[in-house]
Amino acid sequence: MSARTAAGLAAALAGLVLAGGALACGGDPTPENLVAGPGVKAALLHAYASAHPQPHASGPVAGRTYYGMVGGDWYAVATFGVRGRTTKPVILERHGNRPDRWHVTRETRGAVCGRFVPVSLIGVWHLRHVTGDCFVEPQT
Repeated sequence: MSARTAAGLAAALAGLVLAGGALACGGDPTPENLVAGPGVKAALLHAYASAHPQPHASGPVAGRTYYGMVGGDWYAVATFGVRGRTTKPVILERHGNRPDRWHVTRETRGAVCGRFVPVSLIGVWHLRHVTGDCFVEPQT
């Protein structure tokens, strides 16, 4: 066997190993749209208040919370009340290796973008596309 044939065979074998691993993992994880119950909402408020030590934070605002999971990580987009006003949507995340702790990932200017929340999850929330990988809450 020539060196060229051996190199080609080794490359093909490596490709099969990598492809087999990807297929065994099932590809992209499926997003799950979840219902944010009182315990989740209290944890989101606690995370927001920890990042913003203001005595007047409340919420999340009713009807303005999106909550779901992708690949063992939980995501939430919520709007909070602060001194009689509402915030822009806030992105919070809880990693599978720290299921006890939510943290604020991003304070938005109104749009939720795929670099902070997987687009597959944004899709199950039915947010409205505005540009690139960014989406906004549907107009009511």
